[in-house]
Amino acid sequence: MSGYRIKPGKGISALSAVVALGMGIFGLLFLLPMFGSAGGGAGGAFALLWVIVAFGMAAFYGYNALSERGASLVDLDEPTRSPPSGPSHLPSADFEARLRKLDALRRDGLITDSEYQAKRSEILAERW
Repeated sequence: MSGYRIKPGKGISALSAVVALGMGIFGLLFLLPMFGSAGGGAGGAFALLWVIVAFGMAAFYGYNALSERGASLVDLDEPTRSPPSGPSHLPSADFEARLRKLDALRRDGLITDSEYQAKRSEILAERW
């Protein structure tokens, strides 16, 4: 199976890491002391969660910015598909378009009559 990895680019990852690091430092220097001195409770839990999430984001985006492979936000797996064998996968419109294109090439003098006949026979053989 082939897959696709969707991840932020290096530039936006570096910017996000710096912003998240700033948020984490803000949480450490201001939120934790402010809510911690107020008796903890829900405010202290919020400040602690803020710091953990901010430093987690900084680590994730920092890894993306500094490593070659990076961490993807989404990994998508797609089954490998092989095209149908034989000419049966060509729709009728495609068949007609190929013949019209071949005729236009001959009219414009880009291919000779013998090349036109050979390719036309090949296309018609695919059709039938």
